[in-house]
Amino acid sequence: MMLQSGDASGAVGGLRVSPTSGRRVPLRMTGPFWLVVLRRSIVGARRTPGRVALGSLILAVSGAAVGLSFGLPDGVRWMLAVPAAFLAYLAVGVWCDAVRHGVESAGTPTLYGRSPRSLVFAGAVAPLLAAVVIGGVGALLGVLASAAPGGMTLLQPLGWWLLLAVWIVVLRTFDAAKGPLPILLLMPVPTPFGDASSLNVLLWQSDAVLLSLLVGGGLTALAPVAPGAAVVLLVGVLVIVAALGFARLRKLSRPA
Repeated sequence: MMLQSGDASGAVGGLRVSPTSGRRVPLRMTGPFWLVVLRRSIVGARRTPGRVALGSLILAVSGAAVGLSFGLPDGVRWMLAVPAAFLAYLAVGVWCDAVRHGVESAGTPTLYGRSPRSLVFAGAVAPLLAAVVIGGVGALLGVLASAAPGGMTLLQPLGWWLLLAVWIVVLRTFDAAKGPLPILLLMPVPTPFGDASSLNVLLWQSDAVLLSLLVGGGLTALAPVAPGAAVVLLVGVLVIVAALGFARLRKLSRPA
């Protein structure tokens, strides 16, 4: 039913197996709020070790692919950069449960005494650390294994990966704050070829995926050639997407 209504994430989430391990692991509730949420994310990750291990492995491989892409010729770099950025976006999702929890708290009583925005900010620490550390190690290994010219320093690909890590976490937050599918998108759209309303649902579902491919992958392919332009463009799009994400969150927080 959820899949028929366009709620693909809800349909896939319903297939997840309930965690069975790590239920007796204690959680310390002392310290700064972001640290408590970070500990909670790590404890939660221990309850689904296979899922987190696979996601972390793909994240490391994506970082390695980004590092390797800096040593490829211009004409073929995109063939590695685009799928690497896309896989990094998918892989970091295993660390974003706290972000999704913060979004789901919007519009409900503040049981934790924290606003949805503060919950999202605190929840974003775990995926950001995972992307920077795990993906950064992969990027470093990829650069070291690359057949790039000897003049290329480690600083450029590693610096780009750090910026890309922030981008994919912001994009994940933007996607999590999407909320339920607007009913308007399910209205029939008659065309000579039939009802086109499914295209509206598909575009609504895949906006973050398209951004990860076009922006993350495209600018990763551009970064070795024009690093300044790539950084300016990625930072600009990152700021816009972050603003749109928090506008979505603010809309969800309004009482119905």
